[in-house]
Amino acid sequence: MRGQGYDGASNMSSAVVGVQALIQKEAPLAFYVHCHGHCLNLVISKSCALPQVRNVIDRLQDCCRYFLSSPKQSGVLELIVTHNVQDQSKRRPLLDLCKTRWAERHSAYQHFYQAFVFIVEALELTGFKHHLAKYGDMFADWDSASRSVAQQILASITSFNVIIVFLTVYQFLSHLTGITVKLQKSLLDIVEAHEMITEVARIYQRERENIDSSFGPIYTQGVRLGEKIGTTTTMPRITSSMGIQEKRGNFLPRLHHRTYQSAVFASITACYFTTWSCPQYSMHKRTQP
Repeated sequence: MRGQGYDGASNMSSAVVGVQALIQKEAPLAFYVHCHGHCLNLVISKSCALPQVRNVIDRLQDCCRYFLSSPKQSGVLELIVTHNVQDQSKRRPLLDLCKTRWAERHSAYQHFYQAFVFIVEALELTGFKHHLAKYGDMFADWDSASRSVAQQILASITSFNVIIVFLTVYQFLSHLTGITVKLQKSLLDIVEAHEMITEVARIYQRERENIDSSFGPIYTQGVRLGEKIGTTTTMPRITSSMGIQEKRGNFLPRLHHRTYQSAVFASITACYFTTWSCPQYSMHKRTQP
């Protein structure tokens, strides 16, 4: 039994002049199937194109690049992590966000989440010379440019809105942990691949149908994380059609949870599910006539 599967580029998938056409001339029963792993990357890439998600990803990328681009800057973070985490096996370095395999970004997000409090302290030490009594003055001397960049990154990643969006994306990508590796196994057949993708689709469907129970833990986690770094819960800037001013923060605690649920979680959930169901990115069996 033979088959063929790769991405949807026309030079590969075209039934007339593509690679699949050439192979089917020699093996007529070798039907073409759009690579499930590639479809998965397309779904996540399209879903992460939401402005609020894209902005958060850009901020995380800037933060990771800041520490990874300089031994001195990474040394500050390493010093703080070593001081606070005694178990060496639990010390995770920051990872650059994978540009091509979106599903594998979960590992980078996981490291960022686990080190978030330490990252904030490192930026505070660099930008404002905070925590010198705790960590010493080994890294107290910084030029004005480094301090300015650290201050900008610190401000960009510590807003409550960024924390909630990040935790939401982190939650959604957690369902895809390891799936790209499994989809590339040499012994994986199309039925097993389809079942794996279908199961993830069911999970996203449940997330969408049970928004209250799905978002509750994320919001609670965001509040706790904000408390650790001194960030208070504030209303997100949303459209005036929802009855709340969009030009300034609005401190109405009883509305915070519902507003973030509607403005952040529900919109991201809908985008993921809609994109997942779109025929253009369908991960069901696809063949060319």
